[in-house]
Amino acid sequence: LDNPTTMDMAVIVNGSSYIESNGLSYAKLDNTSFDVLAVLSGTVISVLPDSLEKTIITIEHDNNLYSRYYSVTDVKVKEKDKVKVGDVIGKASESLFNTSAGIHVHLEIINNNEYLNPKYCYDKTIGEIISQTGK
Repeated sequence: LDNPTTMDMAVIVNGSSYIESNGLSYAKLDNTSFDVLAVLSGTVISVLPDSLEKTIITIEHDNNLYSRYYSVTDVKVKEKDKVKVGDVIGKASESLFNTSAGIHVHLEIINNNEYLNPKYCYDKTIGEIISQTGK
């Protein structure tokens, strides 16, 4: 890759289906639920129930940056809520979409319709994240 912060797509196998993945999944070794925290401050723009992924939460941040969380249950936010870094937005859960992952949360970071690797976004400001992309 020219830019190490961009996300290479992985493939999730779901039965006989293959689906592209644009983020990272996080789980505990003991396969128990945990709090899902907002990775950046922003405004919740959607909280969508999903038959395969439980709930999908999207948060809008400055500079056309978005974070999206899949496999969330016990949701603590609603559309238009303001969240800060570290706020609890729900609990990690299982999904029917990726059963082999067990209890987990899947996180995507998107900037200008480009998926970024979440591991390059931790402990950074939005400006630092954007400057890493070279855009």
